[in-house]
Amino acid sequence: MQVVLGLSDYDSALREDKPAALGPNASNEDLRTYNSNLEKWEKSNKMALMVLKATISNANKGAIPHKNGEELTTKEFFASAGKKFKSSSKTYANTLIMKMCTSCYDGKGGIREHIMSMCDMAAKLKVLDMAISEGFLVHFIMTSLPAHYTPFKVSYNTQKGKWSISELISYCVEEEERQKLEKKNTTNLVALGKGKNQAEFSGSRQPRKKFKPNKKNENNNNNKNFGKNNGKNNGNNNHAQDNGPRTCKFCGSPKHF
Repeated sequence: MQVVLGLSDYDSALREDKPAALGPNASNEDLRTYNSNLEKWEKSNKMALMVLKATISNANKGAIPHKNGEELTTKEFFASAGKKFKSSSKTYANTLIMKMCTSCYDGKGGIREHIMSMCDMAAKLKVLDMAISEGFLVHFIMTSLPAHYTPFKVSYNTQKGKWSISELISYCVEEEERQKLEKKNTTNLVALGKGKNQAEFSGSRQPRKKFKPNKKNENNNNNKNFGKNNGKNNGNNNHAQDNGPRTCKFCGSPKHF
């Protein structure tokens, strides 16, 4: 709302009080300046109240009382509405502390956003008279990093110097980019190795084609052989009649078994 009113040049009622009335000994110049400022403020106050009341619900609008039967100014309206939504600073501080203690970088959104979120919570605690030193905040952020940042943490602990928040953000972003590149190269090497092994295996042995005999020729050959061997060996004929003609297992030819 402040941005909208500022762009419309109606935010003077949010920043300034109503001009005080002049005394009886005021000059004509002061009177003209007063009238100009009063006219500008009244227009700003009227337009700002119209915009504010048009953007809030009727329940919230009715919960804001009038001042001795008179309509509130824009600043008074803002202050009265703020009191209705004011919460306990202790509860808010406990919520921020619990959120900071349980925050852990999960790899989503980028490590820069994670560090900036931790700094924002520390800044809000500072407003509530619970300031956190920069050195403690750096260590606190380092503990919120996952296990694959352990070499990075060890490198920081072995150094004598201390990092600022800006340096921590810069180094963490560089480490994140390095890990992403390393992971990508490892994935490509694994995929390349699998493809090479499959190519070698497929080239070492060619699958053998199955032979499909011609059923028409096979039946003709079987009938010829059956006629030639008929009467020579009754045992063989009985076996052939029972089990069918004997053919080659590989090519299906009846000429050899």
